[in-house]
Amino acid sequence: MSMAHRLDVRPGHKVLDVGTGSGYSAGLFARRFGDENVTSVDMDPYLVEAARTRLAEFGRTPRVAAVDATGELPEPEYDRIMATVSVRPVPASWLRALRPGGRLVTTIAHTALLITAEMGPDGVARAEDGSAPPVHQGGPRRLRDDLERVRGKWEENGRFPLHTLRAELTAEGGALLSPDGPWVFTV
Repeated sequence: MSMAHRLDVRPGHKVLDVGTGSGYSAGLFARRFGDENVTSVDMDPYLVEAARTRLAEFGRTPRVAAVDATGELPEPEYDRIMATVSVRPVPASWLRALRPGGRLVTTIAHTALLITAEMGPDGVARAEDGSAPPVHQGGPRRLRDDLERVRGKWEENGRFPLHTLRAELTAEGGALLSPDGPWVFTV
């Protein structure tokens, strides 16, 4: 649900759900924002057909297609793209299809990074959230407190917290950038 929350879909937005799986996300988006505004894609034709059948049983009929989402997409433009599959790099087709002001939420393969990027009018999707995600602690051990102590040491030694990374994604490639600029990681 964190990814869907970060996506911040509004009425009238066209949504692309990459990684249909069971159809759960597509079903939630379709119920809330209308079947006609939701497209869900997956590479596995079996999963697509099973999801389509399951969704129909609940009266939902979003567009569900078996395609390789790293290639051409079923529609030319989307306001929101959520990928529950990890990618690296972010496919150029996603960035071409994301409207200016649109939002992309995905994870970068082989990392623990969850990117929430907004498409600028210049065709570059940028992520500069800078805020630490909320954490709810419970149980006898306060792991978040331990993490905060580690983070404090990290910052004390001139390092930066990962949640302050900026991301710039273009059809030609992408990069993660440190807050002060000299550190660049190609994604």
